[in-house]
Amino acid sequence: MKRLIVGMTTALALSGCAQMTDSRPIPVINTEPVTCNSEAMCSYLWSIVPDKIGKASRMKVSSESDTFISTYPAIDTRQLGARVAKIQQPNGDYQMKATFYCHRHATPKDCERDIIDATNFFNKVMGLYKADYLKR
Repeated sequence: MKRLIVGMTTALALSGCAQMTDSRPIPVINTEPVTCNSEAMCSYLWSIVPDKIGKASRMKVSSESDTFISTYPAIDTRQLGARVAKIQQPNGDYQMKATFYCHRHATPKDCERDIIDATNFFNKVMGLYKADYLKR
């Protein structure tokens, strides 16, 4: 009898979880990619990118050049893969644009949330480093 009650309670609990829908709102990207307009500023900010992209994606950097940095691909749904490109703008400035991507087993809404959160985090942190640089 005890096993039956425990079994039924477990079945009810699991069936209730299976029917829950994720109603959390999707966040929005509310930050801009950081830009730099001098060789010194670009070098300073670019030197910070590997650490910050690693923190935003929770993955280690796998390749790095003077215009492109990427992490290893996500190994499960808790991490993101990431790429950052240093792109020259028409006015001569450079933009450091981060792109994130999910593990193939991530749910679409969770993936979208994680990408937006990581993008906002990366852009915000890089913006803080730029502001700190400009105070010098």
